[in-house]
Amino acid sequence: MNNCHFAIRSRGGLWFALFLAVTLLRGATYLDDGFIATFAEVPPPPTDDSPAGLADLQTVLHVQADRTSAQVSRAQRVAPHTPFLMGEAVFGAWFQAKNIPRTAAIMKTVWDESNQVSGRLKKQWSRARPPQRDPRVQPCVAVPADSSYPSGHASNAAVWAAIFSAAFPEKADAFAAQAQETAWARVLGGAHFPSDTQAGRMLGEAIARRMLASPAMREALKEMQAEVAALQARQGGS
Repeated sequence: MNNCHFAIRSRGGLWFALFLAVTLLRGATYLDDGFIATFAEVPPPPTDDSPAGLADLQTVLHVQADRTSAQVSRAQRVAPHTPFLMGEAVFGAWFQAKNIPRTAAIMKTVWDESNQVSGRLKKQWSRARPPQRDPRVQPCVAVPADSSYPSGHASNAAVWAAIFSAAFPEKADAFAAQAQETAWARVLGGAHFPSDTQAGRMLGEAIARRMLASPAMREALKEMQAEVAALQARQGGS
């Protein structure tokens, strides 16, 4: 079903530049000063006329041709993209920022610091999104105005899944499945090429490894575990 509307959502280049400058000056909390080294773990995107670049476009078009209403719903479910959307899918409706404010604050820092890395890579490669490259692509989700490569959704989902899995190892498989679902849903929705999401996953995993090596993160994981356990105890367990 190809009756989706093409939508571009501008994030405001000036705002983003100011945000990036402020966060870089503030310094990382869970990423050490060498976090820029994670850039080396992500290769550049394929060129449009390369075999990989052509396969990227054909995949998006083939997926679009077979897209069902249920798949549109899948793509739209993950489009808002927050750590708590992922957590709610695993734990249940109670997993909300208002119920676990310390966890919310930790994940906000994780999100901000991850975006420092992915945002700089996006600016470095400035790859056109699928509908910008070919008008035959009809996305069914809002398409951000920034670079397609690497996928911020896939990168953040990989980071969040790794952090949540470290805090709640019994849920690791479920979080890994949510990260994979997010990445595929971005291709399904027409917002990204497969190589965008693959690079995003690689970057997210690299960021997560660096964060999880941080003493500050090890303390944060204990705080998250305690807060969630206390809430579950008050609710009678879940």
